[in-house]
Amino acid sequence: MARQRRGRILAAERGQGCVMAETEALPPGTTALALDRFPRITLCHGPTPIEAMPRLGEELGDPSLFVKRDDCTGLATGGNKTRRQEFLVGEALRETADMRVTQGAVQSSHVRQTAAAACKIGMKHHALLERRMPDRDAGYEKTGAVLLDELFGATYEFRPGGLDTNAEAANLARGLPAQGHRPYFIPGGGSNPTGALGYVECAREIVHNMAETGQRFDWLVTATGSTGTQAGLVAGFHALGDALPVMGVSVRRPRDRQMSAVHALTQKTLEKLGAAAFRAAGFSSMTAMWGRVTGFRPRARWRRSASPRGSRVFCSTRSIRPRAWPG
Repeated sequence: MARQRRGRILAAERGQGCVMAETEALPPGTTALALDRFPRITLCHGPTPIEAMPRLGEELGDPSLFVKRDDCTGLATGGNKTRRQEFLVGEALRETADMRVTQGAVQSSHVRQTAAAACKIGMKHHALLERRMPDRDAGYEKTGAVLLDELFGATYEFRPGGLDTNAEAANLARGLPAQGHRPYFIPGGGSNPTGALGYVECAREIVHNMAETGQRFDWLVTATGSTGTQAGLVAGFHALGDALPVMGVSVRRPRDRQMSAVHALTQKTLEKLGAAAFRAAGFSSMTAMWGRVTGFRPRARWRRSASPRGSRVFCSTRSIRPRAWPG
């Protein structure tokens, strides 16, 4: 979600919530975002529109509520991972990889879109699926995103919950050259400096929209999990010289760990861009814990939370995309 002055909030469309962490840029330096210097292919139906949500705004006592429709990015039913895939696929092709390896939860949207991108370019894809949700029925591991993974030609294997699945997937990738493959490893969520460039591009879209329409936002609110979306946005706004604050609603980690992870990836992304560093003092936080992890479909629950500067933040524990479909 996003919001504007005197209560304008822009919301980036995504999924579930758990911990809120807000990041505010200090007065940033400006830099040209020459993203064309990075290898990239076109996958995203962008720029995605920004739409007003007047009825929702009225319900919340705030008529200035908007949504950035990144559920409409197009690849494999859409979602925020498509933007990252443009740069991750480009880099894999530059490195002449023939197989991409990643990891995620069983019903991971990242794994689904990584598989779809690999299918589109004719590259093999293998994933480790972590069983983060206990006591699911048998259909949970055969339907929804898993079914789409198979349709896209991906191979996968399951891992128990609680492991360092990034390390597991990286180790698996390291053994593939002995089998004649040229693997390209992608961390969970596609959240590394290369993947975060996708949301640097999104920040540029938002800044361009504000310049064209004359409409300023006070806050941008988005889900934050593997950190690539929030870090890319913060890095993009900072590099562009725009101080729009980005509030992340964490889907998994506690506040302090999430803030540290977002800050670390923000810095690495700015280094990749050749932009000025973002100081840790520019981070502040607020906490509101609720929600579930990927793949859980509870009855829809809507909650409100008072946020800084008298604005209101609207969070849902219901995913906006289909996860596990009844079999």
